[in-house]
Amino acid sequence: PQKGNLLIYTEFGKMLVQPNEICVIQRGMRFSIDVFEETRGYILEVYGVHFELPDLGPIDSLGLPKRMSPRSMLWPGTGIIHPTSTT
Repeated sequence: PQKGNLLIYTEFGKMLVQPNEICVIQRGMRFSIDVFEETRGYILEVYGVHFELPDLGPIDSLGLPKRMSPRSMLWPGTGIIHPTSTT
């Protein structure tokens, strides 16, 4: 988001996305978003070809490019999404 925080729940857990961060959710994954304050940002859905990441060199044992620090990446912690509505 450009302004405000988002709490994003996915099948893999939850993530707090702060201003100037991006969140990429793969196709077919269920998610929900909680907004706590006035928030502004963009949502993009890709219908065509997939995004291609730039070549950053060899991959290390964590699956990250060796030139990239693991501190540069965030991932969700484990969690369960509890439905709030009943049908």
